Amino acid sequence: MSLSMNSTETWVNQRIKTEERDAYGNGFIDESKIDRLLETVPAPDWEQLEAILQKSLAVETLSLEETAALMRVTDSKMRQRMADTALEVKLKVYDNRIVTFAPLYLGNLCVNNCHYCGFRCENTSACRRVLSKEEIREEVRVLAGEIGHKRLIVVYGEHPQTGIDYITDSLKEIYSVKEKVRNGWGQIRRVNVNGPPMPIGELKELKKVFSKPKRVIIG
Repeated sequence: MSLSMNSTETWVNQRIKTEERDAYGNGFIDESKIDRLLETVPAPDWEQLEAILQKSLAVETLSLEETAALMRVTDSKMRQRMADTALEVKLKVYDNRIVTFAPLYLGNLCVNNCHYCGFRCENTSACRRVLSKEEIREEVRVLAGEIGHKRLIVVYGEHPQTGIDYITDSLKEIYSVKEKVRNGWGQIRRVNVNGPPMPIGELKELKKVFSKPKRVIIG
């Protein structure tokens, strides 16, 4: 299915919901505050450092001020203490394991022109594709059945042909595949979504698709 230039431009113009954008003012990341803290917050002494690290060990979110203080540390013994704490937090949260996600590119059509990305609209050498439901099922059958992956990161460009309806439909297809393997069933248990920014309404549509929490991570 192809779309005319006019219909694509109309879709693009409707993507930005000004009322949702303006609700954040200049944005939810205060860059000026971050720059100011990086310049003015002093390096912590041992007592202050230990208090921050204990908060990290409790898996609590550090404040901007606390993070800036850690970035000012230059003492080698303090930095080693920070590294040891980071490893302890990592083991506490993830244990001694490495979690991998197999990438699955669903479509590389995109209306944007980000210079670092091969999907960019001005990349005329790219072969543009959007996978059909049958192609998605075959890819997942191989990944979950033959190879044994349980987690995917799925990738979409920002384009009307891979909009919210396509995203939700493709995720349903991915979770529907159940392949018989030697020791049971091969099936994708978790999907990370690498997709474009979405308005609130589309995020709600994604949420409605899945009944189990944390099965889909959007990034």
